[in-house]
Amino acid sequence: IATNICESSITLPTVDAVIDLGTRKQVIFDQRLRKTRLLNRFISRASAIQRAGRTARVRPGVVYRLYPKALFEVGFDAYTEAELLALPLSMVALRLMKQGLDVRDIMMNIMDPPEEIMVEFAFDELIESNFVVPTSDDKYELTNLGKFAGALGLDLPLSKMVSLACLLGLRKEGACLAAIMSMPVSPFRIASPYVHSADEMLSILRARTKMQSRLDAGLQSVPLALLRLIALFRQDSLFPSGQRMMKATCSKHGLVLRRIKQLNQLSIDMERRAGLNDPGAAFDGDFAVDQEMVSRLKFLLLMIWTAWEPISKRGM
Repeated sequence: IATNICESSITLPTVDAVIDLGTRKQVIFDQRLRKTRLLNRFISRASAIQRAGRTARVRPGVVYRLYPKALFEVGFDAYTEAELLALPLSMVALRLMKQGLDVRDIMMNIMDPPEEIMVEFAFDELIESNFVVPTSDDKYELTNLGKFAGALGLDLPLSKMVSLACLLGLRKEGACLAAIMSMPVSPFRIASPYVHSADEMLSILRARTKMQSRLDAGLQSVPLALLRLIALFRQDSLFPSGQRMMKATCSKHGLVLRRIKQLNQLSIDMERRAGLNDPGAAFDGDFAVDQEMVSRLKFLLLMIWTAWEPISKRGM
């Protein structure tokens, strides 16, 4: 089965057939969601040729392309776009500066360099975020906030949110919210007509709605409801007394245990990057009853969805 690995110059002498689905996983920046995502995309014609070359090198072979010829000729790009051009340049620039490298020199001398105006937009975005400041020699240097954001390994909006959370005394909550908003799938069960009967779908939706209502607790925010999910999971009080944290129990309440554990682990990793001494520790009480904290947390989320309009979009 062909993947991106098959496009490298490797020889597999025992391969007699290659099955090419015509797709690949690609990291792209979603302007609407303002975060990087791993999505399924069509390959290029050059990639298709490379994949076919993994067979018939030392003995007869065949390639099965599971897509129409018309899609290959018209729908596929001639060559694969450089991965750098699919990412937000501001994030790339921040990480390069964190390593002490000259951003302009690197970006202008790579094989597929971005447009110079896009590099300028990237620096404008970093300046507006207080991550870098211009110097007298027409260069830029990282601020303390920029050094912290560069160590997080997040998209700029989430980095800014975690940085602001630290200033508001909500480092733990901000790190967990960043993990929540980076999680590719929801921890709630998904009802599908392909695998569930009508009665099963109704049961899943009822259980999910009931658990979502309980976690929301009047917060009216999905990210904050999932933050409560992490808090209750760590306190071992997600379910009523006597109900253990098991796969069947989670399923009964409209949740997927494996995804809850993944979300919690991602949160622990983010807390560690944010510099917390006790990543993974339980939360102090239930923040949902502290209106002042809830207001500050909602302000953090507001910073992502309304206050973060990319400068490159404004300037064009």
